[in-house]
Amino acid sequence: MLVEVAGGLCFDYHECRLDYGPLVYFTTSPVLMATRYSWSFSTFRAAVQTTGIDIEELMRSQIELLSDGWTFERLLSLYNDHSEKGGTMLWPGEACRLCKEWFRQPDRDEVSWKRRVNRIKAGMDLEVPLNEEEERSREELEAYLIDFHKGICRQCHEKNKKKQSRWTLLG
Repeated sequence: MLVEVAGGLCFDYHECRLDYGPLVYFTTSPVLMATRYSWSFSTFRAAVQTTGIDIEELMRSQIELLSDGWTFERLLSLYNDHSEKGGTMLWPGEACRLCKEWFRQPDRDEVSWKRRVNRIKAGMDLEVPLNEEEERSREELEAYLIDFHKGICRQCHEKNKKKQSRWTLLG
């Protein structure tokens, strides 16, 4: 329906977002919006495949309209990269077993997906080892996932981690 109404998938529009700070206005497009999350990208890719749109022409038109730092080759390679399975939409959340505060899934920002997209966009080798910050972030997420599966929110996880580190320091 969007393709019929808009005459294609290559158009830009102005988006207004309030992400934990002041209102931000920026120009984006359906193609670039889809890259934000693995689930939205895999859904977008499947929808494009069913419409019969020429993928190369779509990516070429996207770059001409709004490249946002992408090259045709790199955007097309992201589209053709099926090694990262699409995630699922955000889990609605639940109350923490310890503090009873409502919390959501730990990786709602999909850090590994965004890292992969940014590496493809920059033309980096995807096999390059994680840098120190990326590795620390990955380790922190993995440590939290243990408590998450027990129904414990991130804040309680962090409090417990601090308590444990104090006891370790005191011996």
